[in-house]
Amino acid sequence: MSRDERGFSLLEALFAMAILAILLAGLMPGFLVYADANTHNELRTGAVQAARKQLETLRLANPPDLPSSGSVGPEVVEVGGRSYDVLTRYCVVAALCDDVTRHLMVEISHEGRKYYVAETVYTALR
Repeated sequence: MSRDERGFSLLEALFAMAILAILLAGLMPGFLVYADANTHNELRTGAVQAARKQLETLRLANPPDLPSSGSVGPEVVEVGGRSYDVLTRYCVVAALCDDVTRHLMVEISHEGRKYYVAETVYTALR
C-alpha cells in the first residue's frame, strides 16, 4: 500500500475538526442574532394582527357609544398561538373627540414588552 492510499492520520483528522470547530464558533453569534431578529419580527407581526382584530371589533360599535375617556384592558387576544395584551385608550387627544367622533389608541404588548401602537379616529357617518 502506498502512502497516497492510506488516508488521513488521526492527527490530521483532529486538526481538521479543530479548524471546523473554530469556524462554527465564529458563525454561531450570527445565527443567534438572526434567530432573535426572526422571533422579534414574528412577535411584531402577531401584535399588528392583534391590533387589527381589536380595531375591527371596535369598528362595529357606534362611535358615540364608545367611552369618551379612559381605557379598557388589557384584554388578551390570541394570535398564532401567542397571547397578546391589548390596551385600548379612548380620546387620548381630546380635540379629536366630540359627540360623533372617538380617538382610539390601541397598545399591544407580549410578556410585558410593547410591540405595536395604533391610533385612529372613528366617526359616525350621517
